[in-house]
Amino acid sequence: MLPYLDESRFSYAFVDCRGYGEAMSIGGEYSTAEVAADTLALADHLGWESFSVIGHSMGGKVAQRIVADAPDRVRKLVGVSPVPASGTGMDAATTEFFTSAAHDPTVRRMIIDRGTGRPAAGALVGRHGGPVAEVLDHGSVRQLFSRTGRRRTSTS
Repeated sequence: MLPYLDESRFSYAFVDCRGYGEAMSIGGEYSTAEVAADTLALADHLGWESFSVIGHSMGGKVAQRIVADAPDRVRKLVGVSPVPASGTGMDAATTEFFTSAAHDPTVRRMIIDRGTGRPAAGALVGRHGGPVAEVLDHGSVRQLFSRTGRRRTSTS
């Protein structure tokens, strides 16, 4: 996405949720509320009194939570194939499929391939349960596509 972003007009922060990327070693409850609170704390740290939020999939659900928690701070919200704030009801077979991803890298790859429309990079899938297993064991399929603390700044 970076080549398509206007760095001359805007600053960007890409958030790695706890348990992923550069935040791999940070534990937590891995909830939507926690990701929203972490994102607001990052905005505070960056000195952003107001900002816009883009969220994909579960990131869209987090973006909705950020607006609910700090409505006066969010200028715009963009949801890209967002999970609704109300969640999505899953039948028993679908719940079992997502839960099995905690311990089965093939299922994780299937979820990412289905969500992106193309084969995923091996690094996103992982070869062991790790944080993905913890998140799925908690019954929540969270941000598999995110990045923290990387800040792109502009001269404006």
